[in-house]
Order: sequence, then structure tokens, then C-alpha cells
Amino acid sequence: MPPDARMNLAQQLLIRALIAWLWRARAGGTMVRWGTALHDRFVLPHFIWADLMAVLADLAGAGYAFDPAWFEAQRAFRFPIYGRVEYGGVSLELRQALEPWHVMGEETAGTGTVRFVDSSVERLQVLASGSIPSGTSLPATGASCR
Repeated sequence: MPPDARMNLAQQLLIRALIAWLWRARAGGTMVRWGTALHDRFVLPHFIWADLMAVLADLAGAGYAFDPAWFEAQRAFRFPIYGRVEYGGVSLELRQALEPWHVMGEETAGTGTVRFVDSSVERLQVLASGSIPSGTSLPATGASCR
């Protein structure tokens, strides 16, 4: 649930446009077996944003124009940036990614259902852009990642 009413409205408008478009025109294509790519790729902000941009382009082609800027707040909320650095023409960005939680068990409690999940891990996206000229090396900074 988005924490802001405007974010919620943009989300609702997107869903309504998708329903209206799919009500008028039948979706084509075939089913795709993604396998482990669902966890390896489609939880990363870069690919999720690219997919959203493709959906918005499809909607625009169907007559439903959306400004991608309307969804920047969702992007910042769902995938916060942990840090950015630029050195020697190379940019590095760390951003939170989605992490599917595996359901460990399910029990009835009171008037609802409780699902225990394994939320012990978090996923990060490391996005590097730019290039290092051949034969050039970046100085060691003493930082390491494990």
C-alpha cells in the first residue's frame, strides 16, 4: 500500500487503464517459462522499471497516455537508494531490490491466517555505468563487499 494518496491514485489509474485496455483488446502472445529468472532478474529495480516503461508505452499506443514521472515516487519508495559514487568516469549505485519471502508455514489465528516467512535476507542491486579505459586501474580504497 503506497504511503501517499497521490501514489495510490497513480497506481489505481494504471490498473484501471490496464483493465479498460484489456477489456477492449484481447492480449496476444504465448506463455513464457521464466524459471529462475524470476528471482535472478525480475526482482531488480532496473528490470522492473524497464518493464513498467514497456507497459506504459503499450498503454500509450492504445490511447492511454501516462507520464513515467508519475511513478518516480513509487520507484523511490519501493527501491530506496543506499548510495551512489562516481570515480574515474565510472558510476556505481546501490539500491534496495525486492526479495521474495518463502512461506515457512501457515496457521489459523483468531479470525485470520498467519503466514510465517523467511525474511532473513535482503537483496541489493548494484548498477555500474561508464567504462574504465584499457590498462587503467582504480585505486584500492580499503572497502570490501561480501
